[in-house]
Amino acid sequence: MQHFGKAALRVTKNYTKGYSITQTKIREATSSDPWGPSGTQLNEIAQLTYNQNDFIEIVEVLDKRLQDQGKNWRHVFKSLAVLDYCLRQGSENVVIYFRDNIYIIKVLKEFQYVEDGRDLGANVRQKAKDITNLLMDDGRLLEERRSRAHMRDRMVHGVDGGSNQEADDQNMLRRDKNLNNALAGNRPSRGEDEIRRAIEERKRPLAQEMARMEEQELQAVLKASEEELKRRKDIDKSNASAQKRPYRDEDDIRRGTGERKRSLAQEIARREEQDLQAALKASEEELKRRNNFQMTALPLQQQFTSFNPYQQRLEQEAMQKEYMRQQQEFLAQQQAAY
Repeated sequence: MQHFGKAALRVTKNYTKGYSITQTKIREATSSDPWGPSGTQLNEIAQLTYNQNDFIEIVEVLDKRLQDQGKNWRHVFKSLAVLDYCLRQGSENVVIYFRDNIYIIKVLKEFQYVEDGRDLGANVRQKAKDITNLLMDDGRLLEERRSRAHMRDRMVHGVDGGSNQEADDQNMLRRDKNLNNALAGNRPSRGEDEIRRAIEERKRPLAQEMARMEEQELQAVLKASEEELKRRKDIDKSNASAQKRPYRDEDDIRRGTGERKRSLAQEIARREEQDLQAALKASEEELKRRNNFQMTALPLQQQFTSFNPYQQRLEQEAMQKEYMRQQQEFLAQQQAAY
């Protein structure tokens, strides 16, 4: 049911886009339906290539189909199948055109598309490789076209059609001569200039569109380059301005460091003064406590030990000096750290 819906959509698109009968036939033969073009379709398209206008329309659709990618891999594969058939049974102009534009086929030898773990691009790559080898082998291509033409003539006139044997031989000689000229690089004189001009006219709008897109991309690249250049100039200017005042910045850093050191030294001196005052107060209180104890401990007993207050005073001063020395060493260490 889905395929019928696609077919109906394709018919509607062919009508709305204004495709000709020939273009519609080639589009149907190279559609995305999961079956290949029928023998009737292939033979009809091959015969249409002998008409100049039909040939141009067929080549135009094939060119577009062969440039599809990804999920449209069936367009590409079926177009290669149609081309392979036309190279063997179509007009000599098919050989001429695709020999001149063989790069279109060679590119497809690298076609890639994987779906659900299946390499669906493998068939396209193999078909493109076969057609490339056929186009580059003049002898094989000539023999293929000769055998197909002989088979077609026998099918048309019958096996025993002796009355038409002479005409068939003349047609075969004419086709061989035209194909030999094509393979040798000589263009057949019949309508070749008109065909080339018509193809160029069809490709001109596409070339103009590509040129316009390239111009837009170039302008975008130039704009991005100018913005990047401006950004770099701003950065260089900012760096240059910063480099003009290195000494002032160093002086500010030095002054800030000196002020922090002075503040720290003052704080340390203040704390040492407080600690010294607290130590002196504690020493005086301890001395007073001991004197009171000695006076009140044994008031009625005779004292046999002597007490030397000067000795105790000397011990307190020695303790204070040792404390000051330690504080000085601590201050020196703090200043060295900053």
